[in-house]
Amino acid sequence: MSVKNDLEKLLKDFGPRRICEFDTDDPILKKHEVTMFGDKALCTMVNSAPFVNLDLSPIEKPIRGIDELTYCIMQSLSQDKVRGWCQAVLGNRSFWEKIHHKAHGFVLERYTELRSLADAVQSNLEDLTIHALDRLFSLFF
Repeated sequence: MSVKNDLEKLLKDFGPRRICEFDTDDPILKKHEVTMFGDKALCTMVNSAPFVNLDLSPIEKPIRGIDELTYCIMQSLSQDKVRGWCQAVLGNRSFWEKIHHKAHGFVLERYTELRSLADAVQSNLEDLTIHALDRLFSLFF
């Protein structure tokens, strides 16, 4: 934990500190935390494979934190990069199963933003099409 605390001290200048909590199935660690610093930095502990350190405890530590980290990265990305990130994690079944309730809210929020952007693009395309047709007709008539 002291390494995580030291890292958080270094990251505090990147933006306001916000803690995202995730429920876990682990009876010892019931919550997993990702600390975000604005949209520039984040800090968490991740186990990418189960492990046991018999010098400290006979209890195996499970895989933990990867999906939570993935979700927080997705939250911190700018509008133009979030689509690529979603495509990158599309095949990560455990991520979508674990984070589906949070991802649903995220997608709905972004969908509204993207819908208004798509409407603006559609309007511009219609204007461009009308302008192009006017030019085309002026060439022939």
